[in-house]
Order: sequence, then C-alpha cells, then structure tokens
Amino acid sequence: MGLHTDCLCRYLQRMEKLGIVVRKRGKKDKCQQIVSLTAKGKAMEEQAYTIIPAGMGKELKACPFQLDDYAKFASELDTIIETLKNKEK
Repeated sequence: MGLHTDCLCRYLQRMEKLGIVVRKRGKKDKCQQIVSLTAKGKAMEEQAYTIIPAGMGKELKACPFQLDDYAKFASELDTIIETLKNKEK
C-alpha cells in the first residue's frame, strides 16, 4: 500500500473508534490481524460507490503515486473522516 506500519495502525485505530472496521487476531498466526468492515463500514462503502464516479477508481490505480502523494492523500482522508465524525454528533 505504500504506508508505513505506524501510519496504517493509526488509520485502523481511528476507523475502529468510529465503528467502521473491526480487527481480530489470526487463528494460526497471532501476529496476523484480520481487518473487516462493520455494518456501518459496509454502508459507508456503498455510499462511497454512489458518490465517487466509477471511473475515478481506475484512474487512481493507474496514477503512479509518490510517497509525498500518499501523505497528502492520507491527510485528505483524515479530513473526510473528521467531517463524517462531526456530522454524526
């Protein structure tokens, strides 16, 4: 994914606190973490598909991101998460 482990853990923790994902330890390998969407996360995923044009995902995949681009993108995701969090209040 191009993210450092600590960054990824922070994003997962935030999403977990918001009730978007759950994490479970692997059965065979306790170091492994299985991340799954909750019902709320699945609903948000469905909503995203109606908001984000289908072609945009293909264009993002084709775009060669640099590390700085990921940091900017992650920052924008933080803003989106905070906005959604504030709308729930």
